[in-house]
Amino acid sequence: LSLSLSLSLSLSPPIGTPTLNPKVGRHRGGIDAALASIAQPTLVLGVDSDVLYPLHEQEELAAKIPGAQFQIVNSNEGHDGFLLEQDQIQAAVKSFLNSLDER
Repeated sequence: LSLSLSLSLSLSPPIGTPTLNPKVGRHRGGIDAALASIAQPTLVLGVDSDVLYPLHEQEELAAKIPGAQFQIVNSNEGHDGFLLEQDQIQAAVKSFLNSLDER
């Protein structure tokens, strides 16, 4: 069971609009095909105040991974919410892992 997926973002094109880095799909039939091929249970978390990795990108990511669960972490701390909202993240991961046990 793997709970991590590392994706990098690029700021081009167009300028200022973050998109998934094409390297994710290299030799895998493109980004959408690469994400669609993920067969492991996946939890995607997004911090509601994160401007570096906005929620709409996390929602798109989750939508392209079959069966992925998406949860929002509420924080006023922007991208640092992943470091500071440990209780919410712990609860989300525990809930996700418990849902796998119920399968």
